[in-house]
Amino acid sequence: MLSEVLLDAEVRIGELFKKIPTNQGKRTDLEYTDSAVGMSKSKKEIISDLGFSEKQGERLETLADHKDIVEYVKAEARESGEFPTRARVLDLAAYQKKLKIQCDEYDDFIDLSVKTYRELAKIIDSIDKFEMTPQKLDALRENFNEVVTVENQIMFIEAAKDKLTMIEVELRKPNKHRFNFRRYSCKS
Repeated sequence: MLSEVLLDAEVRIGELFKKIPTNQGKRTDLEYTDSAVGMSKSKKEIISDLGFSEKQGERLETLADHKDIVEYVKAEARESGEFPTRARVLDLAAYQKKLKIQCDEYDDFIDLSVKTYRELAKIIDSIDKFEMTPQKLDALRENFNEVVTVENQIMFIEAAKDKLTMIEVELRKPNKHRFNFRRYSCKS
């Protein structure tokens, strides 16, 4: 319980550090200041005067920003009989940040995936709907002349077959995804 209280105290210190205004600098050449009264300290100096390093201050502010993770770590520690630690909260917060970036990339990936699938489905559907009756094939042959030759059309058909073969080969490969979809789910 003492370690939980300590973690809660660190969260509270982080909240207080977040309330310290960041000093954007003051132009002393434009305004008269009494050297004993008017000089304000920077946030870094205030935190340092309280006995904390800049990095410690950042970590405590991170705890304050992730109270939900703090509560999770405390519950996790109670279940396992261990102590909740600041390090565990910071690790999970960093993981959550990384996950957020991956989720944004994942959303872009899903958009591209859906678009690509729809394009392929249209192509396959068009080929599937093309009826190959003797009358249609005869009519097709009649379209060729000196400008649009059979050889040119066959070249385009072979290039299309090569693309379809490449797609087939890729689809037959074992699943290899850029994202590990089972590890997490990204919610919009």
